[in-house]
Amino acid sequence: MREIERIKKLNEVSKILLSENKLNKVLDAIVKNAAEFFSSDASSILLFDERKEYLRIEHSFNLSTKYLKVVKVRYDEEIAGKVLSSQKPAIIPNLVKLFKSMGDSFSVMWFKKEGLVSCVVAPIVLAKTSIGCLNLYYRRRYTFREKDLDALRVFCDFSAIAIHNASLIKKVENQLREKSALEHIGITLTSTLKLSDVLQTFVSAAVDLTNTEMGSIIVIDEKEKRIQKAYNYNKKKKRLESYESTARLNRGISGRILSKKRPVAIRDIRNEKDVNPTALKKKRRGVLAIPVMIKKKLIAILFVGSSKPRVFSKREVSQISVLTNQAAVAIENARLYAQIEQKIRNLSISYKISQTLISTLDLETLLLKILEELKKAFGYYNAAILLVDRESSKLIIKAAKGYPQKILKMKLRIGIDGITGHVAATGETYYAPDVSKDKYYIEGVPHVKSEVAIPLKIEKRTIGVLDVESKKNDAFSEWEMKLLSIIAAQIANAIEKSRLYEETKMLSLTDPLTELPNRRHFDIMIDTELRRSERYNRPLSLLLIDLDNFKSYNDRNGHLEGDKVLAEYAKFMKLSIRDIDFICRFGGDEFVVVLPETDESFAKAVAERIRKRVYNAREKLGITLSIGVASYPLDGEDKISLVMASDRACYIAKEEGGNCVRDIRDRK
Repeated sequence: MREIERIKKLNEVSKILLSENKLNKVLDAIVKNAAEFFSSDASSILLFDERKEYLRIEHSFNLSTKYLKVVKVRYDEEIAGKVLSSQKPAIIPNLVKLFKSMGDSFSVMWFKKEGLVSCVVAPIVLAKTSIGCLNLYYRRRYTFREKDLDALRVFCDFSAIAIHNASLIKKVENQLREKSALEHIGITLTSTLKLSDVLQTFVSAAVDLTNTEMGSIIVIDEKEKRIQKAYNYNKKKKRLESYESTARLNRGISGRILSKKRPVAIRDIRNEKDVNPTALKKKRRGVLAIPVMIKKKLIAILFVGSSKPRVFSKREVSQISVLTNQAAVAIENARLYAQIEQKIRNLSISYKISQTLISTLDLETLLLKILEELKKAFGYYNAAILLVDRESSKLIIKAAKGYPQKILKMKLRIGIDGITGHVAATGETYYAPDVSKDKYYIEGVPHVKSEVAIPLKIEKRTIGVLDVESKKNDAFSEWEMKLLSIIAAQIANAIEKSRLYEETKMLSLTDPLTELPNRRHFDIMIDTELRRSERYNRPLSLLLIDLDNFKSYNDRNGHLEGDKVLAEYAKFMKLSIRDIDFICRFGGDEFVVVLPETDESFAKAVAERIRKRVYNAREKLGITLSIGVASYPLDGEDKISLVMASDRACYIAKEEGGNCVRDIRDRK
């Protein structure tokens, strides 16, 4: 080729190279035109990787793809490396001979497979900086002349400009794509107010942008230096999963983030002095940690990592930092929204519990309704309310939802048996996020993974325990436990009010002197028994008992002694009847006994037993019993008729001198 034609051809080639904008097309044009212009059988172009550690074949002409995969040259090593270092071309007339002398049998093997005999390696230099090299291969012996080298230098200069131009365009396009991707991620982040969705979008995007294998995030309370929640991103399942973090906020990578509030990029954590052993167990090597900040406050730490050592570029750190700024706003908004949701939910649950508290006076029904509301609101597996039995020092299950019958009969020793026993002893809330690892936990039912027990307290006195179990590990959030504590206080108050109500009710229906039911209690009870007798056509009898000579004894010995007699006689009479029978103080020194399922003859036998017992025990006092008997339906079919009949019968007994049993048919 004549010189003038070579110059024209070189000019045409430069126009072709500089007209292309796509890097791949530029590289393709370089290797093909170089082979044609310099009459080589094959050609390739080697460029530095992003970290400028290695030269790799980026494009080739007339070489096998297998050969392309194995070529990897460090800067300033081997022929290509030295060419770049010196920025001078190298002519190799005999490739096999040279590489044999270097002891590189692997390259010799490939040269023979490819049939390569000689080679020219020329540096591609831009503004005095080597960016790669052009290799011209010949499957024959070929000798480069000086003018060929001059043309090659010019060709490489044009190639450097074309590569630089296409690389800039590619960089701008990549930046635009990244910007667009970040904008899209930003839109996705702000399109939801659900914290789990925000975190998953954030962590998965960070893993994808850095082309790493793993990602995680820990949500932090910076003021208390406490991890609130921790999540791992499962790349295969494309799902965020919560876990119990072992991150140390006072040291290591997390400690550095907390104190410096700047990104931390580590090529290989195995070379770090103070590294979390858990990170090593998870086979992490290269790690990038980014602080998630909102208004200068650290709210979370993002981690992305690889199982192999790797360097995170400035571009990657910058990208993730931009993403983190977007995510911080979205996380904070989601947290604020979650707080509002929690308040609304708290109010809703508290309102339902409050409505339940006023819906019934029956304690057992009340407690069951509360547990039902808790299970419905939170989806808990089991829930129970246990009360302290002071006499036995044990916890008794008063109400439960989800437990089998055998569990409901259990009595737990305070301070000994299980988490509830521990809470009853300490008076403090106890949370077991993983019951399989908890020293206090005793298995009651299968499938339980976590449990929280909250004391029921009246002032400083523990009266019971609210116990809730879940099928999930670490199922109870901080706000749930706070809400359960509020509900526990309401339950404790309800139990105390119920106890006071029962006590008041008992006092209103009990005679304080004899501790027997009073006349008001009798009126309630006799109506119930009469309705039952009428419905089932069953007998019922009434005994009206009057103390003989009591007034004179009272006058002689005083009212205090008289009160003692009334209390003592009441005990004797109560011991003389069955459990199903009812005895009350009717007024003054009069008592009434109601005998269900009892006809007149059996009622007289019971009355006689009562009279004899009292007489034999206290004969010396001179106070005996006159007892009148009336039976349903023989002597009356309503309360008034029966009371009047028994009163007349008692009067008959009195007229006959007392210390006897009579009915209205015994009048002489």
